[in-house]
Amino acid sequence: MRLAGLLWGCTFMFVFGLLDDRLGLGPKPQFLAQLAVALLSIPYLIIIERVMNPLTNTLIIFPGWAVILLTVLWFM
Repeated sequence: MRLAGLLWGCTFMFVFGLLDDRLGLGPKPQFLAQLAVALLSIPYLIIIERVMNPLTNTLIIFPGWAVILLTVLWFM
């Protein structure tokens, strides 16, 4: 399932990049395309839901709203 989401996102960005090179799109469409791919990754479970704190060696598990926010910010 994650592989399918990764392939869809990569294909979308590849095609969008070709269109951008051909048409010279501005920053707004580029930002919207990145946002679309970031939001597309969430249903395919390509998310950041937990991290390891290297200072205390503890696992930090984020709540649902933070998972979505962190995932979108990471992709942007």
